[in-house]
Amino acid sequence: MKKQITFALIALLCSITAMAIGKTTIDRTELPLVSQEFLMAHFNGTKVSTVKMEKHILKKYTYEVKLINKVEINFGHDGEWTEIDCKKGTVPSAIVPDPIRDYVKQHYSGAKIVKIKRSSGDYKIKLSDKTELSFNSHGKCTSMKAH
Repeated sequence: MKKQITFALIALLCSITAMAIGKTTIDRTELPLVSQEFLMAHFNGTKVSTVKMEKHILKKYTYEVKLINKVEINFGHDGEWTEIDCKKGTVPSAIVPDPIRDYVKQHYSGAKIVKIKRSSGDYKIKLSDKTELSFNSHGKCTSMKAH
């Protein structure tokens, strides 16, 4: 009997969580202002294909923007970008911190940054030659993974 009650409570919690979390398609104008300004500054002229808002527990939202050129940009609940995937294109250089841009130029001449992700000041990037690099908040390379 105790196992059945525990199972029922877990099932109830899972269903409540499922209702509270989900993705919704929204209009570009519904993005946080900082996200809209970022898109205008770095991807102006590129049309938005879709914008999805994902609701998380504690009423926090994240946003996923897809442009018509297949670029994907994720924004955190504060509206700041968290990940940019340009697929075969190049991440705009103004977005990449100077020490990371300089490191790539010096050690991977000819390679382009096609993806960048930041979390708590740390960065992960992917280059056009499929090399993946991690950097700390000071721009120092902390790991490298070649493919």
